[in-house]
Amino acid sequence: MLAVPHASRYLRSDIHQRVMDERSTLATALSNRYEIDREIGRGGMATVYLARDVRHDRRVAVKVLHPDLAAALGAERFLAEIKTTANLQHPHILPLHDSGEADGLLYYVMPFVEGETLRDRLTREKMLPIEDSVRIITETLGALDYAHRHGVIHRDVKPENILLHDGSALVADFGIALAVTAAAGPRMTQTGLSLGTPQYMSPEQAMGERTIDGRADVYACGAILYEMLTGDPPFTGSTMQAIVAKVITEKPSPPSTVRTTVSARVEAAILTALAKSPADRFSTAAKFAEALDRATSDPDVATAAGSERTAVGRGHSGVVAAMLVAGIVIGALLTAAIVRRTGSGSTPNTNVARAQIVFAPNQGIIPPEQGPSFTMSRDGSLMVYVGPSAASGSQLWLRHMDQLTARPITGTESGILPAISPDNRELAFETMSSRTMRIISIEGGAPRDVASQVRRGGLTWGADNMLYYRQLDASIMRVSPAGGDAERVSKGIGVAAATGAGHLWPDPLPGGKAVIVTDRAAGAENSASRIAVVDIGSNIVTDLTTGVYARYVPGGYMVWAMADGSVYGATLDTKTFALGKPRLLIDHVRIEGSLGSADFAFSDDGRLVYQLGDVSEDNLVWMNRKGVTQPIDITGFHPNLGGTIALSPDGRRLAASRGSGTGVDIWVKDLPVGALTRLTTEGEPNTSPSWTADGRRIAFSSSRGANSAAGLYIRRADGTGSDSLVIRLSKHGIGQSVWSPDGNWLVFADGGQLYVKHAGADTVVTPLTGSTQFLERDPSFSPDSRFIAYTSTESGRQEIYVRPFPNVTAGKWTVSVAGGRIPRWSHSGREIFYRGAQSLLSATVTTVPTFAVLRQDTVITNSGLAQGSPFFEAAPDGNRFVMVRPRRAAEGLVLVENWFNEVRSAPPQR
Repeated sequence: MLAVPHASRYLRSDIHQRVMDERSTLATALSNRYEIDREIGRGGMATVYLARDVRHDRRVAVKVLHPDLAAALGAERFLAEIKTTANLQHPHILPLHDSGEADGLLYYVMPFVEGETLRDRLTREKMLPIEDSVRIITETLGALDYAHRHGVIHRDVKPENILLHDGSALVADFGIALAVTAAAGPRMTQTGLSLGTPQYMSPEQAMGERTIDGRADVYACGAILYEMLTGDPPFTGSTMQAIVAKVITEKPSPPSTVRTTVSARVEAAILTALAKSPADRFSTAAKFAEALDRATSDPDVATAAGSERTAVGRGHSGVVAAMLVAGIVIGALLTAAIVRRTGSGSTPNTNVARAQIVFAPNQGIIPPEQGPSFTMSRDGSLMVYVGPSAASGSQLWLRHMDQLTARPITGTESGILPAISPDNRELAFETMSSRTMRIISIEGGAPRDVASQVRRGGLTWGADNMLYYRQLDASIMRVSPAGGDAERVSKGIGVAAATGAGHLWPDPLPGGKAVIVTDRAAGAENSASRIAVVDIGSNIVTDLTTGVYARYVPGGYMVWAMADGSVYGATLDTKTFALGKPRLLIDHVRIEGSLGSADFAFSDDGRLVYQLGDVSEDNLVWMNRKGVTQPIDITGFHPNLGGTIALSPDGRRLAASRGSGTGVDIWVKDLPVGALTRLTTEGEPNTSPSWTADGRRIAFSSSRGANSAAGLYIRRADGTGSDSLVIRLSKHGIGQSVWSPDGNWLVFADGGQLYVKHAGADTVVTPLTGSTQFLERDPSFSPDSRFIAYTSTESGRQEIYVRPFPNVTAGKWTVSVAGGRIPRWSHSGREIFYRGAQSLLSATVTTVPTFAVLRQDTVITNSGLAQGSPFFEAAPDGNRFVMVRPRRAAEGLVLVENWFNEVRSAPPQR
């Protein structure tokens, strides 16, 4: 019998030869760009090579897809799909440098990171310290949350894909699995390869579900944190099939059964992330991170699982309405509702039903600073809301209520206060950038201007086909959609009136002879607003009740919101304006902070949509790097009414623009619990305070005198003496200002540009950068006055730049990596803090021998930040920040069918 060599010899030899051939082919094909050094890793989808980027003289990692996989994908489609991931820029995401096809090999290039993978550390240590584990997974969740909000799901999060660089997490291969899936489709199974690692694969991935969202990545992070704390993933087995079976059918053992030092709160967060059903997990990666932060920093907080799964419907005639998140397909519910309304021969269902409305990734609501977030058509079939826009930050979106997705309406960039025409064909809105009301086709296109001199505070398309809106003098006007002369509905109180004063939020009564308004005195808080009816012919105002926002309900009812978020209803006689006994309907609606609009809208036959959310007043707080807050007792702070803050150089006093009885003034607070004293007593508004380098004086922007443009004034910080004008340019309004620490220079913003002048008495000013074609703002000096940081739009979006000072033409460096604003140089000079798109970031920098950015870190995630007011100040120690207290995240949109049954039957309050 002939002796036959063992087959594994040939297999090993064949693999070795294939690797050598692949490396040789790659080295030859990429010789003009990369010098291939050696293989440094091999995984289920790719082989990794260390290489030198010839053009930039840097080390990189080149990943080459396995040939079978590459053949199944095809180069053109894979490279088209991978473009999506190339735009992800986040401090905890390993960026994608390059990708391409080289002689049949598909590859992509990433930075080579000195350090190790999380898998390497787990192999070495088995179990990690709890604090390290939570920090690593929180940084990973921050990267995932950013990607999810940009429409990218990782799908293959595992310890091998988490790199540890100086102890910080970097998520690698971001979106590669998505690109492979999208490009390969059903051909994936033909290659014999699968995506996802079974120990970290979510049940829906394991079962082959076609629709995977960010909650699959949340599951993977729960499994990784479980392994870091216990030494093993939640499910193990001898084969892949055995592991997958456990993932689908079994519950994980609580981590505390293996490691008793794992707290109940951390354990609850992990088990919530590992829930079998996506609907029972944290809805976003940010919420998982927030739960872990609470679990490790606040001993008094409720468990993460309990806070995530608490029923959010309260009130409603004493019945707690739990949100129907798990298992509900909202489109099916809405479609059924429409069929019920329009189908012939069917008996109408009048039962009240509730469900939560969800949005597809990157299609969610962005609550505007002043005004409701959304509106509904009169027949209840359409919803228009303020949503995201890459170009302008926000725009209006249209959602047909029988569909699961929405689409942006072209031509409505920066639009607010949407109002749908009675025939559903057109949309009226106001713009953030101008005082103009416009009308556009509901399908999008070129808008036409209908009215000018409009002022935020209300826009309604009445059943009489007239547009009711608020004018610059705080009066209510109405105009035909065709344009022409507008008719005054209520008296104004003058152009110079405070922003939130006068009549707001008009809603016409049947017949068009009277209109419901919110009546608010100058300087008053939301809680002092009143609901009234204005008779259009006589202009007689009839006071009705306390409230911030009211709407008429067909059939002789009115519903209105209070400043605390509760919503009441009562009968309303449309002739005598007599109001019946109030009935509590809802007690948890989002109230906008400055003008008091409420986020609810309904159709003529009783379909209601409302936004759950926090209704507490804006307050200033100290916030540390973990997001833990400590209140600063300054009531009446309104970030949306020009509210800005400035911390004294020694960190012991805070200047803030604050709403007072006559407008907005500068107040000074002695920290931590000292007196609050008023600095300004004339002009309105007084905003944008800044301290001189010695801490003795405060500069601020103020409109006063014959010239209505704001000038920069200065006054002693103790309030003594009088205001002195520092500078006023002829055509613009001066805003932010900053004094150099050496006391020699003043830099200020005027008309979207930065200017510089000597701090002395001369009035010679020059543009800071010499350019006036880009929007520049937010100046901040380094502690030694040798450099200045600022925000500019020269790249097409807001980014942070640094220049040497005063010779600003000697250099320029970009600090932010994916957009940024409001830089604040730390007192140590080693960090520049700034607001990113969704977080507070820190750039570690050096200025010796010249300026350079060393690293980027997330300081506070978006879950800890208030989005309405981005202003913040850093304490001298660099560990605490003054900022606006974040409102609790909105808890979701609620749909209520047949709501009018509750309006008409709820028992009156006694």
